[in-house]
Amino acid sequence: MAVRYKFIILIIISFLFSSGVSFAAQPSDNDIVELATKNYKKALDSYEKQLKYCENKSSKNKIDRSIFKKIKLTQLDLQIAIGRFYFNALDKCEGNKFGYYLIHRGIYRETLKKFNSKFDSDNPLYYDDIEVFGTRYHHIRFELKYLKFPKKERDKLENMVELFQVFDLQSARGF
Repeated sequence: MAVRYKFIILIIISFLFSSGVSFAAQPSDNDIVELATKNYKKALDSYEKQLKYCENKSSKNKIDRSIFKKIKLTQLDLQIAIGRFYFNALDKCEGNKFGYYLIHRGIYRETLKKFNSKFDSDNPLYYDDIEVFGTRYHHIRFELKYLKFPKKERDKLENMVELFQVFDLQSARGF
């Protein structure tokens, strides 16, 4: 019910703006680009701080390899399982900041296109799709391989609380 009202309000506001009703002086194209840039920089900065936080937190959280001694998987399969848990925990740690960043990245990109603004690749720092998403398909690959493991072994892994928080990947893999 609340969603319906929000949608109706959005339609009314859109109509008012498109029908020429002016609430105040209209912002210039440059003002819009500047605000989109400012919001993008803020979201990027927040996301980069969260990345550093997650990296720092994971480096301090060493995994004792002995927790895996009762897992009946090959060494390669165990590495895949550890990778799967690592990526899931990292995604959870980055979570909201990554989503906030993606939203403002998209708005920034589309604003530049809409107002034919020249993209300055150095100001602000801009990650393209390859940098943002290029390796994330590996997460899906790990997940699909993991789901093929025997349920009994997956259940054992899924009962290890250590794997549900960011952790030092090197210590877990034993390198």
